[in-house]
Amino acid sequence: MRARVLLPGEPLDDTLRFFVEQLGFVLRRIGPADDPREAVLDGPGVQIELRRELTGPSHLRLCTDDPAMSHLHGATAPNGTQLWIGPATPTLQIPDLQPEFAVFRADECNSFVTGRAGMLYRDLVYSRLGGRFIVSHIRIPKGGPVPDYSHHHLVRAQVIACLQGWVRVAYQDQGPAFDMQPGDVVLQPPGIRHRVLACSDGTEVLELTSPAEHHTFTDPDCVLPSDSASPGRTYGGQRFRHFRRAEPQRWEPSRFRTLDVCDSGVAEASGGAIGVRTLRAAKAAHEHTDALKPAADELTLWFVRTGEVTLEHRGERHRLAAQEGAALCAGALHRPLDPSPDLQLLQITVPGTQPDDDSATVGARLRAP
Repeated sequence: MRARVLLPGEPLDDTLRFFVEQLGFVLRRIGPADDPREAVLDGPGVQIELRRELTGPSHLRLCTDDPAMSHLHGATAPNGTQLWIGPATPTLQIPDLQPEFAVFRADECNSFVTGRAGMLYRDLVYSRLGGRFIVSHIRIPKGGPVPDYSHHHLVRAQVIACLQGWVRVAYQDQGPAFDMQPGDVVLQPPGIRHRVLACSDGTEVLELTSPAEHHTFTDPDCVLPSDSASPGRTYGGQRFRHFRRAEPQRWEPSRFRTLDVCDSGVAEASGGAIGVRTLRAAKAAHEHTDALKPAADELTLWFVRTGEVTLEHRGERHRLAAQEGAALCAGALHRPLDPSPDLQLLQITVPGTQPDDDSATVGARLRAP
């Protein structure tokens, strides 16, 4: 079966010359002979049918990597068809960062919209920092099978953290399907095929992806789940990592004396592209309050899972409770204050420029929250 694009054909002679002489299409059929009303042409990856009775402007996208065709992008054929010329395979485009300090609140949870596979999404950072990042709080209210399919994304970095419930997922070359539980984190390398299979009622996850707008490709030839396992395989320079909260946890002092930190191993697996840690109230008491310190990474995201903490940013204090948090960009002066004993704070960092502290290395930034 082959699809054919129907386009307005008037004026037919001029339009035929345009598609044949300018775009290299080949005329396959025309009729009737005495007064042609329709014509069929083959082009680069597409077949079109021009019909004189059709009216209104149309758009035709020609997928080609030929630079000689690029000047025709935006051109209009005599029949009114507007042309889109571009590569057959999209390339990764990372918008410039537009720094911002953003606080998101739990009472904004009514802003969910229906997204892919019937899942509910809400943006935690509305500006998306110029389109460089998207931070999504995702809900699946009713549990059971999820109508998902094997797919992959064109991204530079992506992590998923389970907040509530459980979700069963399968990943390419990572063995049988497994359940993500609250506190679990997955580093989803660029290009890895994956699929959501099932979940509990009220499942909630947090997802951070760069860039905000990215292409998702289906892959019907990749059957998931699968018993195939190749844990050392890399995708886009990154390795798959599933951090389980049930694993033994190593807590260390953070660069803020009020908080201790537990690293997930995501930074190492991603080759430094992104880091994920959990923060809690420090076990050792400290007499002095931390000074304001500049955020060392391109993006630092805080999301409170349980408990409360105050985030001071350039002299303003914001008390954050469960399902609340903030986004900070490089150089933003901040410090945590008064963490509750039950605080579990998820922190995701993406290294980048840091104008207030040029001496720190990327490795140091990944190790310290």
